[in-house]
Amino acid sequence: MHAAAAPPPANINHSWTTQSGQLIRIRPISRNDVERVAAYLDGLSVGTRYFRFGRWDTQFSRDDLIRICSPNPAECCRLIAVTEHNGVEVQIASAAFVVGKDRESGELSILVSDQWQGTRVAHRLMSHLIECATEFGLTRMFANVLGTNSRMIRFAHRH
Repeated sequence: MHAAAAPPPANINHSWTTQSGQLIRIRPISRNDVERVAAYLDGLSVGTRYFRFGRWDTQFSRDDLIRICSPNPAECCRLIAVTEHNGVEVQIASAAFVVGKDRESGELSILVSDQWQGTRVAHRLMSHLIECATEFGLTRMFANVLGTNSRMIRFAHRH
């Protein structure tokens, strides 16, 4: 029997400026992000939805969005990457892990909006997710990925 791990740190707050001058910030998701997350998910292309959720027509109820934005810190860690557009904070990516029953492993997910794919935002998110998982006491993470999602398979192997 393993001792319960400490909750992942809620103090992740990392910012950087892209080569084009765009300020990006990684932070924990919060209950205040429900509308932001809804807009983010609605803006995903059919292909991105399919590769992440296994379906192109995935819809999220208000209750689903509230659950996504209110993670139990003893069971998971959810981080988002945001930037500003016309003075409004918008979500551009997300990463999470859910702790497994063994309390040593976790299932990870990572999702980047279409216009931000290929910009290394996912790599930065993954670095912070690994930091959170390590502090939580996890020794390994895994992802369930469609066999046709070669980009995510390569990404997961690199990390």
